[in-house]
Amino acid sequence: MRALTLRGLKDEDLLGSISDAFQSTIYLLLQVLNVTVTNTAPSPEGPGQIGSFGFYNEDGKLAAVLPDLVWQVWRTGQLPHVLGEHEVDLPLPSNLHQEVNGRAVETFALKTKIRVISLV
Repeated sequence: MRALTLRGLKDEDLLGSISDAFQSTIYLLLQVLNVTVTNTAPSPEGPGQIGSFGFYNEDGKLAAVLPDLVWQVWRTGQLPHVLGEHEVDLPLPSNLHQEVNGRAVETFALKTKIRVISLV
């Protein structure tokens, strides 16, 4: 990233600096640092074990995983578009459920910690 300080410029220098600034494209990049699912399933045991991040439709078919839900919320503008780290509660998908060992479990909360960075 390059900061522009527009002081003491002559008219021809100022025009070029403004043109450079407006011709830059800034991309925001979402990094998911942590996800937490609170549900009725027992906590997994042992290092490296994770709980169920899958969400199933009424037919029992896998319909989404937690990163899909984070991406969807990001794309619809429901996550902060401000640089830095943010902890965010995610909306629960109303038409999907989680399964653990082939049994449906109730999901109470979805949370994520994200980092928003920019690329120019």
